[in-house]
Amino acid sequence: MQLAPKHAKTLLKLLAACLLIVLMFHWFERSQVYHPDPVLTSTGAELGRPFEDVSFKASDGAELNGWFFPAATNAPRRHLAVLVCHGNAGNIGHRLDTYAALLETGVNPKFGG
Repeated sequence: MQLAPKHAKTLLKLLAACLLIVLMFHWFERSQVYHPDPVLTSTGAELGRPFEDVSFKASDGAELNGWFFPAATNAPRRHLAVLVCHGNAGNIGHRLDTYAALLETGVNPKFGG
């Protein structure tokens, strides 16, 4: 069974439009979705707690950075660690309230950026 020429043209136009949309998403993905803030507004020291600034390179070559806040030595959950990825907007320095809340639970929060 063959499609009528009118339906075939409509189908080709629809497929071309879908391909164009996929290519646009691919092309603009980083600039439209990922909005890191390059200015670090805080250092982690503002919480008044000891912390480590940790940097390492991922297997794909990306440089990664995070802060590790050790729990208090008498905290009931000091054996637990929580890894928090802060999301696509802002940066690690914008999440001090999250760090403080997790530290109150007695865990070791590690925040990646």
